[in-house]
Order: sequence, then C-alpha cells, then structure tokens
Amino acid sequence: MIPYLALVSCCVIFIILTERYRNVALYFTIIIALAFPFIADTLTWDWFYFAKTYSVIIPIVIFSLAQSEYYYEWVWLERFHPYIPTAARLIFALNIAEGCVLLFTLGQYSTALLCLILIFTIPKFIFTEKQNLGFDNVVWIIGYSYCFILGFMFYPENNNFFFPGLMAIFVPIIFCLILRDWNVWLTFRVYSIYFILILDVIFSQGDFLIFELVNNSNFEPVNRINTTVENGFKVVSGFLVVVILWNYITTSWSIKGH
Repeated sequence: MIPYLALVSCCVIFIILTERYRNVALYFTIIIALAFPFIADTLTWDWFYFAKTYSVIIPIVIFSLAQSEYYYEWVWLERFHPYIPTAARLIFALNIAEGCVLLFTLGQYSTALLCLILIFTIPKFIFTEKQNLGFDNVVWIIGYSYCFILGFMFYPENNNFFFPGLMAIFVPIIFCLILRDWNVWLTFRVYSIYFILILDVIFSQGDFLIFELVNNSNFEPVNRINTTVENGFKVVSGFLVVVILWNYITTSWSIKGH
C-alpha cells in the first residue's frame, strides 16, 4: 500500500509545484526533454510507448512556455500567441489518434469510434485569466478519460503502467473538482503524464522497473479482460458517442444562436 500512496502523493506534489512555480517548471521541462534521448533505456519500448512518450515531450514544453511569466514578457512570442491554442489542440488530437489506433488494433471498435468522435469534437482551447490553456467541456473530458481507461484495461499484454495510467486520469479530475475549474484539467493531465514518464525514464534501467512496485496480479490481462464486461463497455461506448455528438451539436447551435 505504501508504494501506491507514495506514487500518488508525489504526483500531486509535482502538479502543485509545476502550477505554482511556472518559470522553474519551464526550465525543468526543457532540461528533461533534451535529456530524454540520452538517459532513457528504450530497449524494452514498443511502438506505442515510443509514440506516446515523444508526443508528450513537445506539448509539455509548449504548455510550460505558454504558462510561464516569460510568455507575455518576450516580445517575439506575441506573433505566435494566436496560434498557440490551435497548435496545442492539433497536438492533443494527434495524441488521441494514437489511442484510437491502439483501440482499433485491440478490436475495441466502438471505443475507437468514440476516439474519432472526440477528435472531431475536441473543444476550442482558450487562455484563462490565470493563464491556463484549456477548456471546460466536462462531457468531452469524461469521454476522453473513459477511452483512456479502456485502452489500459483491454491492453492484451502484461505491463506495469496500469495503476500509474489510472492515476494520471483521476488525479487531474480530482484537482478540477476541488478547484471547481475544469480549465485546469488539460494542464494537470499533461503534467501528470509527464511525471510518470520522468519516473520511468530516470528510475527504470535494465532489469529494474520502477512501476513494478505498484503492480500486482489483479492488473494482469487474465484478471482485467472479461468478455461480459467487454460487451458492456461496447454498449457504454456507443452511448457516449451519442451523448458527445448531441452535446457538440447543441453547443454549436447555442453559439450560433448568440
């Protein structure tokens, strides 16, 4: 139990520090991003982990820069300001597309369809007064979190990222509920994933895998993949497709009406 509590606590502390000390977070993310190729033990990485890792490195640097004090102090950045939300939105869409491909290869077609719907209905990114880059579409966030959870649940191979992956989903949501602000979800989501990657890259070397400390038999494929449950999730995925599409259509009509 202690390793689980320690991991969650460290993730929470990491998110709080990166949110509070944004200039330091910028320096830290740039240094880690540059060091990634030299310190990572990539011998055991598959194509999905490669793609997922490097698709997070770029967004985290952009997020850290956009939320640092330098963003409005450096004059040369002003010309890029109108494009930052669109660029972040595109990168996030590509990140979801990776999960869509994974779910399709796993035969989770209804959930893969849900991923496609999420890509086409991804909310518009905005800067809040507190300089957070994100959005407050709770329905969309629920759909995204659901797809991510199922990607972990039905992954057919044994891996030690099940608990860290779930933690990276629920910790940002808990923060949003506490702060009553869903605009911070995207930032906390990205930083929580980055925290996991940093731990894995730095502390997983050779035969030692850091997340084996929070792995157990309950997370093995034979215990988390069940035909009955899988069929139930297919129904839920179809329902979420309808809900997200309806929410997108009604929101679009409401905006046009004003």
